[in-house]
Amino acid sequence: MKTSQLIVAAAITAAFAAPALAQDAAPQYSIVDFGVPTGNRVSHGDGISNSGDYIVGRGVVGANQAYVWTQSTGMTLLPGYAGDANNWAVSINDSGLAVGMASTSPVLDATNSYYATSPTPVMWQAGSGTATALALPTGQVQGRVFDVNNSGLAVGSVGVAGSVGERAVIYNTTNSTTSYITGSTADGETMRTATAINNAGLVIGTAADGSVLAYDSVSGTMTRVATLDGSGNVLSSLTHGYAVNSSGVVVGYTGTATTGFMPAEWTASGGVTALTLPTGDVSGMATGITDQGWIVGTGKTAAGYVDPFLIIGGQTYDLTSLVGNVGTWKFGTSIDTTITGIGANGVISGYTENGSTVHAFALVPVPVPEPATSALMLGGLLAVGAIARRRGTSRRS
Repeated sequence: MKTSQLIVAAAITAAFAAPALAQDAAPQYSIVDFGVPTGNRVSHGDGISNSGDYIVGRGVVGANQAYVWTQSTGMTLLPGYAGDANNWAVSINDSGLAVGMASTSPVLDATNSYYATSPTPVMWQAGSGTATALALPTGQVQGRVFDVNNSGLAVGSVGVAGSVGERAVIYNTTNSTTSYITGSTADGETMRTATAINNAGLVIGTAADGSVLAYDSVSGTMTRVATLDGSGNVLSSLTHGYAVNSSGVVVGYTGTATTGFMPAEWTASGGVTALTLPTGDVSGMATGITDQGWIVGTGKTAAGYVDPFLIIGGQTYDLTSLVGNVGTWKFGTSIDTTITGIGANGVISGYTENGSTVHAFALVPVPVPEPATSALMLGGLLAVGAIARRRGTSRRS
């Protein structure tokens, strides 16, 4: 191959390579339908890894079946925990370590957060093909797990949920030990259940009174996820914290079911800050955040429909407008849409109605050549044309 042809080939290859996501603009998305496991009628996408390479969830309506999804393999069912017919994968880290819960009954609690009947916290090691129970502290017979970080530390609670005996815990999946979270705030509040953990070991959870707390597992410090005055009085606070990134930014919502929920974020230095909903939405919540600061969540319209959104650099986008072909998916026209997270690669997890059935999905960014790349591609194609013309001329000579 001649040098000119090599240059052209390189130009074309570079032009069609998928670029990295821009940090100041929203990508366009395509929808990947996970379908449903055999034996189920509905699927939920409940957790996504920090990288966005893995999504986990469960098939429901029928015995719950846990699964893991990747772009290369699609949905793969995870083996059930011995003796429990219902299995639910809720979180997964970048190594493919998944955590979740198992139970004899598929019935959930009132908030649809965990199995209501004797839940067993479990983990699935990547490639092991086995569901293993997480260690419970001495004297405990049930527990819940909600999140796992890249170090293999998972968080949740043990004891009867909602009782005075419920206690927040950290499960160490590496050495099979579990420790109680024992820190307390300056005014003596302790964490009853832990719901999220970042890669630095910052744990987010709730106290007995429902307030949101942050626990630094390295220093042992417990603080309120709130804006405080100089005397430590709460001026504003998150009602619930769904996710925390590696910088310690917590996202969730403020308000109540009566007053209406509003999406918000919290930092230790800045306190609670409101997030902007898509135009026309009257309430909502933020449910996921990347280490780059991209935030996802759902709003609700006055008509009661759920409206998924993406926030980048303070700019709020209606996710429905970013999806190239919605087809039979009911984005913005369903009451059943849930967005559960976003990965560093921009992939978003969730579930909503596709036709008349709820399916789990991944919203995958569509690569778009950047202007410089487009120019390079055009130049390469022009060069191809020039070579072809020269060859034609030489043959006629």
